[in-house]
Amino acid sequence: MKILLNYERHENFHSWGVIDHAMNAYCKWILEYFNKKSIIQLISLCRKTIMEDNRTPIIMGSDHAAYNLKEYLKELIMQKGIEIKDVGAHSIESVDYPEFGFKVAGAVSAGEYFRGVLLCGTGLGMSIVANKFPHVRAALCNDLFSAIMSRRHNNANILVMGGRVIGDVLAREIVTAWLKTPFEGGRHQLRLDKFENMGCCKSGRRGESCIRPIERRIQDSPLLLPDET
Repeated sequence: MKILLNYERHENFHSWGVIDHAMNAYCKWILEYFNKKSIIQLISLCRKTIMEDNRTPIIMGSDHAAYNLKEYLKELIMQKGIEIKDVGAHSIESVDYPEFGFKVAGAVSAGEYFRGVLLCGTGLGMSIVANKFPHVRAALCNDLFSAIMSRRHNNANILVMGGRVIGDVLAREIVTAWLKTPFEGGRHQLRLDKFENMGCCKSGRRGESCIRPIERRIQDSPLLLPDET
């Protein structure tokens, strides 16, 4: 189980489908001892156990509009024994949300973090920014059903919420459900595979290399991503 937990933090393991492939490969040599049904049950149990006891660190960011919600959720997540990397904002003073979206999505894209949380006024701006990065599947979830399905069917690795749309209680339930819901894989992984390698960089490079082109476009066109004040 410790080996599988290490897998999910490796930069090449961006989906449960990849982890499933690794587990399947490992299980081939025991086919003579276990039948196919037993192996499938073993893989399902491993995935369920990892998700229910997932303590991998989370990178988190927000703009000024969602600062208070970020602080509330940060404490909630830390109480679950999960380490948090807070990239800001650090006050309610007006800031530009793309700066924090870059940091969180860039880290997830590069494999530095397995999952992240982004917050802004509506959640719209952060989700647009985050999904510019390769291997990022940012899901805007301002309701519980969307949060659950974003994990089950879309294997979302960044949860996005709107601090001016939902309250603390609903946000708490969304985060809790999102953290414990596993990806179902199967046909859903096949669908993700159809666009997994698409991203903002034609070269296929990830992380910091993707940030600079986006920053240049913002500088050239100030109205491209309006500030949520």
